Amino acid sequence: MAMDDKTFAHSASDLTDREITGVFKVVESVRQKYMGKPNTAENLDALRDEALTRLMEIGILATLDPAPCFYGDPPVLEIVGKVSGDNIEKYGFDHEQKGYEVNKAIDRGEDWLGQKENVDSQKPKK
Repeated sequence: MAMDDKTFAHSASDLTDREITGVFKVVESVRQKYMGKPNTAENLDALRDEALTRLMEIGILATLDPAPCFYGDPPVLEIVGKVSGDNIEKYGFDHEQKGYEVNKAIDRGEDWLGQKENVDSQKPKK
C-alpha cells in the first residue's frame, strides 16, 4: 500500500500481471472502505485482516504492517508469494505467460499489463 505502481509491479515479479492487477483491485477496495476512519487499533487490525484475507482468496500470500498509520504514513504491504496449493507448486512459474505480459505491457506503455485499464471495465458482465 505504501509503494507506487511501478515499484510494486517490479517487486511482485513472481506474480503474473493478472495477479498484480488483482492485488491492486483488493488494495484499492480496502483503501476506499477504511479511508477516513480513525487510526484506532481496532480499525487498523480490521484493515489488515480484511486485506490479507481478500488477498489470500485470490491466491496471494502477503503481510501488512498497519503501524505506520499511527504516524500518518500508509500501511506497508509486502507480497510474500502464492498460497499453498497453487498451480505454481505443481507446474512451476509460467515464464512464457510472464514474458508475453511484459512484452505486451511495454507495447502499451504500462508498468504491467492491465495497469491503464479501468477497474470497472474488468468486472464480469451480468
